[in-house]
Amino acid sequence: MSFPSQAHHPHPPLAGRPPNSHLIHTSPYLPPGLELVQAHWYCRHGERAPVRQRLVGVGDIPPVFSLCSVGREFRSAVLSLSASAASPTGTAAPQTTAMDVRRWTEDVGDSARGYKGGPADCYWGELTDLGRRSTLALGAILRSIYVPLGFLPETLSPSNADQVSFRSTNMPRTIESLHQIVEGLWPASARQDGLKVDFQLRGWQDEDLYPNQSC
Repeated sequence: MSFPSQAHHPHPPLAGRPPNSHLIHTSPYLPPGLELVQAHWYCRHGERAPVRQRLVGVGDIPPVFSLCSVGREFRSAVLSLSASAASPTGTAAPQTTAMDVRRWTEDVGDSARGYKGGPADCYWGELTDLGRRSTLALGAILRSIYVPLGFLPETLSPSNADQVSFRSTNMPRTIESLHQIVEGLWPASARQDGLKVDFQLRGWQDEDLYPNQSC
């Protein structure tokens, strides 16, 4: 199903109806007694940078794409001795804490010496700022459809978090796309304070979200 913020979306949604509702030939749209048992939404990922350098110098194609200013600052879980208490043996036991980090690209020029890239330079295949906006918009659209219908809770909390399940392939751009969709579904104001949003990853040998190349 496409959604309105996509450039190729063929039909704008009618008032009070979801996108592409013209394809659902029922009147009224929600028949009496309808019960939603499960709904599955699949999203590949948002717009990304190229996965490798190619066609540089052809037209306006640059060697580096400066489209990724958002995904630079992170909070990383680390073990720390500074917040540790002494163990029974008298040695410090590391405790879990968080470190604020900022990630930069390192470019390699003709001299093969690395130099620090720009603040918005993309890694190959990285989710771009546009990709973050489009997946955020998708989450907001899903919220505008399913929350008023009562199919999703208005606020996500530990008491209802088991009503939803999130899974991603183990690629940074797909994980970050998932996070943006969740942020659109339940922004910070709609998530209970302290709630950890769970998402699941499978090992590559068990992953079934990749295209089936044998078909």
